[in-house]
Amino acid sequence: MDDLLLSRLERAVESLLEKNRQLQQECTSLRQEKAGLEQERGHLLSEVERILERIDSLPMEDS
Repeated sequence: MDDLLLSRLERAVESLLEKNRQLQQECTSLRQEKAGLEQERGHLLSEVERILERIDSLPMEDS
């Protein structure tokens, strides 16, 4: 009986360790994706700022 319980416990621990490895890989992947998105966001914000500066420098039209 003890062997059966020990075997079940070992399988459960192995399963949890595998799930932990998968979650760590997913977390690493998500962190890399986040870093890329933050970099892209910074680039887009710079582009928007540049466009707004160009718009501000245009002569205003009287209606």
